Amino acid sequence: MKTKMKTILIVFGLLMMPSILMAEIDQEEIKNKAEFQKLLIQRKNLFNELTKLDQQALEAVKQGQKPTSIHAKQVSVEDKLDLLQLRLETLSIRFGYDIPELKKKDDKATNSQDPAGNDAFQRGRERTKQQLAQQTKDLMAAIDFNVFLANTRSEK
Repeated sequence: MKTKMKTILIVFGLLMMPSILMAEIDQEEIKNKAEFQKLLIQRKNLFNELTKLDQQALEAVKQGQKPTSIHAKQVSVEDKLDLLQLRLETLSIRFGYDIPELKKKDDKATNSQDPAGNDAFQRGRERTKQQLAQQTKDLMAAIDFNVFLANTRSEK
């Protein structure tokens, strides 16, 4: 009778082992997914901060100021964003998660770095120039030249 009871307990234990292991794996998966989501939120916050800094630098340039300190902050935030993106990509590869794209305008300035590192704030300046150029294009597109030309013709 004792051996039969031991056998039943052993069989029961072996049958329960996969479900216990799966519960542990599920907990680990939940933990990894939560960390991934936390990093995605941090990335979005850094991106929003960078966008605000771009706007501040643009306004400073419009007012004729040199936004050197803002450019330094832009570079710092970009570096943090790059490190965070690298961590997200690592987790994505390891666990098969998808990384959603950030919604942004065509941003060529983030790729235009001085390879020799001669100008620490060049990336910030490039971002500001790009923002200023885009706003200038938007302003020019908003001008109704037909009305402008009609007013000029009627004055003659």
